[in-house]
Amino acid sequence: MRALVYLSLRSFRNRLLQLVKKPGQLIVLLLCLGMIGFVLFTPRMEGAQGGARPIGELYAIALGLYAFLTVAIARQGLENGATFFNMSDVNLSFTSPISPTHILLHGLASQLGTALFAGFFLLFQYSWLYQTYGIGLGTLLAILLGYALCMFVAQLVALCLYAFSSASPRRRALVRLWFYAILGLSAAVLVAIYLQAQGSPLERLVLAATSTPAYLLPIFGWVLALVKGLIASSPALLLLGVGLTGLVCALLILFLSRSGSDFYEDVLSATELRFSQALAQKEGKAANTAPKKVRTGKLGLDRGHGASAIFHKHLLEDRRQGVLLLDGLSLLMGILAIGFAFFTRDSMEGAALPVCFAFACYLQIFSSFTGRWLREFNVHYVYLIPEPPFRKLLGMLSEHVLKLALDAVLVMALFGLCLSATPAQIATLVLARFGFGLLLMATSLLSERLLSEITMRWLIITLHFLIMFLLCAPGIVLAVVVAFFTPTALGMALAFLAFAVWCALCALTVLFFCRNLLQHAELKTP
Repeated sequence: MRALVYLSLRSFRNRLLQLVKKPGQLIVLLLCLGMIGFVLFTPRMEGAQGGARPIGELYAIALGLYAFLTVAIARQGLENGATFFNMSDVNLSFTSPISPTHILLHGLASQLGTALFAGFFLLFQYSWLYQTYGIGLGTLLAILLGYALCMFVAQLVALCLYAFSSASPRRRALVRLWFYAILGLSAAVLVAIYLQAQGSPLERLVLAATSTPAYLLPIFGWVLALVKGLIASSPALLLLGVGLTGLVCALLILFLSRSGSDFYEDVLSATELRFSQALAQKEGKAANTAPKKVRTGKLGLDRGHGASAIFHKHLLEDRRQGVLLLDGLSLLMGILAIGFAFFTRDSMEGAALPVCFAFACYLQIFSSFTGRWLREFNVHYVYLIPEPPFRKLLGMLSEHVLKLALDAVLVMALFGLCLSATPAQIATLVLARFGFGLLLMATSLLSERLLSEITMRWLIITLHFLIMFLLCAPGIVLAVVVAFFTPTALGMALAFLAFAVWCALCALTVLFFCRNLLQHAELKTP
């Protein structure tokens, strides 16, 4: 055990020394800390009084976040295996004369630190959370702790599920049945409470998420009880959350250490897969992201010629992966936007439409980092097609543009119906979402042109968001000015139309200046 303690301390020391040896990483770290400090202290310096909305809505949001995180990670372990080790553990710790139980505890401790670090993005949400719910920094840290605990326990559950079921297809089917049965029962409990509650849809949702049965739901309900116990100074909820969460963690660790299952073998494949994907991304290569189950059907391309063949290739890949243009993340973000509009339509009076649309745009950002066209830059075949570079670029983007158009029509039509928008407003909402999607695509295109030589991931993400903000800000200002001078239903539609026009013009301008991006592979670097 002393060897693992020494390894942890030495690794921490080496990370600190790395900041000194590579000043670029130190600059990025200081920049991130400065941005966090700006977000945390600016609302209070401005003297803004928060707390217009009830705190119960924040608990409902936290429950949804914890539930999504828990289910996604646990399901990933059930399907593909889970790991919280890296290749250095596989090559050194696994082969050393150290107790597997001690190595497991070392991996769990490292995973808890990783989970806390992964939740730092929540700190950037403090400004609007303070202005909306009037929360303090302690409340945000409690929510961050709950996020880390959910991620930690879900990873542990995923590892146990995989260790128990990987050796037998019959066990895997049984575990999958129990997993979805528990998930369905949890959803049924919340739906039943929602249907029996009184008030507006949002009030009923908050009552369902903060009811006693919700705190008894596996993992995410227990963690919410712990978080609410800390925020509301409730010893009963705190004891409930700590007791159930600690008990399940102890039982899972006991299972891994005493069940006789060799977790070394269970995590080896998942660890190697994660390492190969990270290495491919670092080297600028395309990581293998093909699914295990591929619908082959018809083979080959029978449509498309030259650059247009890229578009039909993307459509064929979508069909083989079982998606109809809209991937899972885009569908999820669209459903969340529609759900937010449905539950908040009666609680924002005249500001429901612009606020809900802003939230929908915020969610759309997360789905903008995916797309088949982005992976084409990392393979050399597209550069060898004997076509003009601009035509090849258009062929790469065609499938994504079609996906944006379909997403805008489906999501904004239901979105507008939930908010009782006029036909003109719904039409301009569709155009605004489509235009904002084009702007996000243009931001990724410009990042590929300007930032591809940078190897620091944090710096790339920071600069990417800065570029997006600079391109989008004039459109937001233009929409606000139009809405201010024409405070009618038609004026709101004109504001969305102005935002859509600005986004489309920016996207076309960026596309024109990046038209020769595929002329040579080296042009992608500045």
